[in-house]
Amino acid sequence: LTPPEPPNYFWLLFKQLFAGFNGILWCGGILALLAYKAFGAVHPDPSNLALGILIFIVIILNSMLNSYQEIKSIKIVAAFS
Repeated sequence: LTPPEPPNYFWLLFKQLFAGFNGILWCGGILALLAYKAFGAVHPDPSNLALGILIFIVIILNSMLNSYQEIKSIKIVAAFS
């Protein structure tokens, strides 16, 4: 038996960006950015822009951390064989 080839790390990160709760966070971030200047408001609320940016930062950091944990667990399992 041949061992399976190691997964592509970029693909793992890409899957983490859109999987699970991050998909809901993407919707929330997009809605927050759309609410920033909804219906051509003259004075948009900057808190909506800040909220959208923070949500996107959380998505990226969460995806990077989950990918790191998955890569470490793949390496640990590979060490047993």
